[in-house]
Amino acid sequence: MSDRPPRGGVPAQLALGINWRRGAAFEHLVAGSNAEAIQSVRRLAERGGMASLYLWGSAGTGKTHLLHAACEAAAAAGRRVAYVPLGEYTGRSAEVIADFDAFDLVCLDDAQAIASRADWEEAVFGLYQCLRAKGNGLLVSATCGPHALGLALPDLASRLAAGLVIRLRPLSDGERGEVLRVQARQRGLNLRPEVSGFILRHHQRDLPALIRLLERLDEAALSEKRALTLPFVREVMAREASYPRSRR
Repeated sequence: MSDRPPRGGVPAQLALGINWRRGAAFEHLVAGSNAEAIQSVRRLAERGGMASLYLWGSAGTGKTHLLHAACEAAAAAGRRVAYVPLGEYTGRSAEVIADFDAFDLVCLDDAQAIASRADWEEAVFGLYQCLRAKGNGLLVSATCGPHALGLALPDLASRLAAGLVIRLRPLSDGERGEVLRVQARQRGLNLRPEVSGFILRHHQRDLPALIRLLERLDEAALSEKRALTLPFVREVMAREASYPRSRR
């Protein structure tokens, strides 16, 4: 949740380790064919105006980054916001989110994690109802559409499907390369197109894996005082066995 004290006296039990990635911003996103989704999420984050928005897409389509950007934008607009990575929290009691209707916007990531978890399904259904009654918003992400989640609670699936539902499309290789270069610039690094192209040819191409590699390259460049040249990137990737040393 936001670092600033929430307006309106959010209960003390909400002071959990629920944080989004600071610095995420809509301006740093490469839209590709997902411009409509990005604009819709941005409107919800900054101004509200809808009960729920449901994003779905395969792994690596940028769902989590989009939710982080929504949290950052909502907090910057002075709105109370919470981010909940459901895949990490379903091992806990669903009472964790019992009072989250106190927030202006709640972002639930990886909704497929609550399928067949009766306590969590009931808790999310109750949260949806309370947020809607208060005019607050719910932003949900998942790997499939609401009716394909396999929820045991039909009313929850129907509520999630009743709001705006948008499918995120995978980025092209060119767009993934642009994501890498944008992320590198944010870190003060110069990643040339031929280097990002090399990475895409020799590494997992889903966005989370690419961003993790960029983080490791950033650390290596800082510690070894090297630029992200092709020889250096090849060396770091080979060192981590990210691709066979014999490949050129």
